[in-house]
This record gives sequence, C-alpha cells and structure tokens, in this order.
Amino acid sequence: MDEKEKAVAYIKENQIDVILQQTLNNLYKKQPGNVFGYLAEELDKFASKPSIHHISGYGVKSVHDAINRVAVEATCLVHNHEETTESVTVGFNSTEDTMDLDELKAINDALQGLSAFEQEAVDTKLKSLDVSHGMKLSVSSAVFKSSAKLQKLSMLDYFQQHYSGQGLKMPTPIVSIINSGKNGPGKNNMSSLAVCPKLELSYEKSMEIVDAIYKAVEELLKKKNHNVTPSLSPNGAFSVTCDKPEQMIELVKEAIGEQELVSGSDFFFVLDCLASEYHSEVVPGQGSAKKGQSQSNSRHRYEWF
Repeated sequence: MDEKEKAVAYIKENQIDVILQQTLNNLYKKQPGNVFGYLAEELDKFASKPSIHHISGYGVKSVHDAINRVAVEATCLVHNHEETTESVTVGFNSTEDTMDLDELKAINDALQGLSAFEQEAVDTKLKSLDVSHGMKLSVSSAVFKSSAKLQKLSMLDYFQQHYSGQGLKMPTPIVSIINSGKNGPGKNNMSSLAVCPKLELSYEKSMEIVDAIYKAVEELLKKKNHNVTPSLSPNGAFSVTCDKPEQMIELVKEAIGEQELVSGSDFFFVLDCLASEYHSEVVPGQGSAKKGQSQSNSRHRYEWF
C-alpha cells in the first residue's frame, strides 16, 4: 500500500471526510461571524473525552503546625496534550504519617486511561483498591473538580448536573468544637469533642445550631482568658486544656447555658476516639502527659451520646 492509499484508508477509518463535509455544510448554512470559532466548537464534539493521564502527589508544609499534608494532583489528557487540572490536599492525623508512594502507584495503575467525566467508574475503581480512605477521597475529589473545570462549570453547577434527580441532600454536619489528645493541651486522650445536630433537621437549621454552639464556646473562652481570642487547632476546633472528656462536655454546656439548646435533644456530643492520638503514659499529679507515637494505620472511632 503506497502513501496515497494509506492516507485514504486513514481518512475513511476515522470518518474525517464525512465529518468535515457535514461540518462545512452546516457552516455554510449558518454563516457565523467567527468562522474558525464555529469550526473549533463543532469539531470538538467529535474529539475523545479527556482521560486521566496521571495522579501525582507532593508534600505540603503548613506554617501553622508540623502535621504532614500531601497535595494530590490530577493530570488529564486533553486533545493529545497533558493538562494539569485540579489538586486536593490530604491531611494526616499526626506528624508521623506520610504519603505512601505505593498507594499512588496502585491508583495510577487503576485509573490511567479512564474518562475524567465518568465519576462512577473512577469511584468504583478506587473503592476496590487497598489504599487509605483519605487518599481515595482526595483522588475522587481531584477528578471531580477536574471534570467540572474541563466542562467550564462551577463545582455546584456540576454537582447539581451530575446528581440531579437522585434525591440527594446535604449531609448532617459534625463539627469539632474542642481539640484534645496528643496534639492538644492537657491529659485528655480523646482526639476531639464534636457536636452533631439531630438528624431530622434541615441542613440550614443544623448549621444554625452548630454556629450558635461554636460562637458561644468562643465567647466563653474569651471571658475566661481576659478577652484574648482562643487558639485554634488545625481542624478549626479550640485548643483547651482538659484532663478528662467530661471537662470538654461541661465547658460546652456552660457556654450554651443561656441558649435554648438541649444536648441529647437538639444536638448530640460526639467523641472522636482516635487511637493514634492517645498519650502513651499519664501520671496523675505530675503535669502534662507524655506524648506517644502514633500508628499510621489507626482509624477514627466515634462515640455518640
């Protein structure tokens, strides 16, 4: 087969002649002012959808604390060119946790070549992998953000378009109020105390309750500390010296004393019992507890009451 025959075969195989003839006919009928802009938009409809080319990760240092973070970055193949689209930061629970490069390799092996617009297929692949939940969520979020950006949609518009008609609603928020454990002051082993409004409330009403509790605790801590703004932990909770979980609960109850909010009815307390945040040794009457080493494979456990 000579070069001319190869060219004809290539054009026929990819239907280039048919597509160009159809596009040029439509161009003549519509006669748009921006001829090449019209051609670009029309021919783009026949292009392959952007695909996932590479998922990368790199360390990110915070100016606020020593906890390691990793930015997961999605690179897509768009019109035969690599295009870095979006990134999402993975937060770890302690200074000892770091990025696992083997996890990134497994993710790339599973996702490479998948369409960036097929979120369900991406999430199904991620669920089947033996990687951390934080990495799965971050990669899924990076692909979702990339898909929205490539389609020139805001995250909200893309979310509504993608999940329209599926009966989805905003989840009930659980918000940390007081931080403790290894990374907080005092001897209390609980990682943090959070609050969760009762489940049947609307998202708007739930956020009103959470906002009221958070602001009330902030005001109480200011009064106890000569009107000085209380320090915050990396997750936005207040760092308060507590030696027992009960002290955190009583502090919140004291703060909301003048409000019409009842724990166990309007909202629930949630203790985050993260094992990696436990002190290794607590000696009563001898000051602060010793800080233990965290276990990178530990998981959160929540207790409701």
